[in-house]
Amino acid sequence: MRIKTCVLAAAAMTMLAVSCDRNGELMETELYHRADSTAFAFMTMDAELPSGSGKVASEVRSGLSEVIDRVLGYVTSYEDERFFPPFDGDADDTGALLDYYRDGAFGIIARKAQEDADERATYIIEDSDLTDEQKEQILADFPRWEYDFSLKKIDDNERYVVFQSMDYIYMGGAHGGITGEGCLTFS
Repeated sequence: MRIKTCVLAAAAMTMLAVSCDRNGELMETELYHRADSTAFAFMTMDAELPSGSGKVASEVRSGLSEVIDRVLGYVTSYEDERFFPPFDGDADDTGALLDYYRDGAFGIIARKAQEDADERATYIIEDSDLTDEQKEQILADFPRWEYDFSLKKIDDNERYVVFQSMDYIYMGGAHGGITGEGCLTFS
């Protein structure tokens, strides 16, 4: 009986600490939008992150920053290949964090999309079964790679906040794919 009382008391103190840090209010967030494009690639990022400076907001922002790193640091990788190092700047500078990951991820996407377009062009130009007009039309209609990253708050109250991580990638094939880390709950 004594152990059960101690566990309940500890749980109540934890809830009180979280409640005090948020003052019984819903978590304030700020939505950030980033985009970039080239002839063969397009990328958007929409990230909604805690805007407060309290302990809970900072811890949630830190957890979401790890999600951003896991998703964008390995963008286009099917074999867990990291393409650039994690952000090592000020964790509270959300703008710098998102600029870093947009630049890193888009750099990879743009480079790979260009390599894909160059390889396709080589095969088309060398194809003796196509007329010059057909080759010209195919080269003009090359698909653009697309990557869309979304991290948004979908629910919160005094006890928890839920964010959803979702991304869509299209790499010039028959169709794109939706992935992401799904719903992320912070208590």
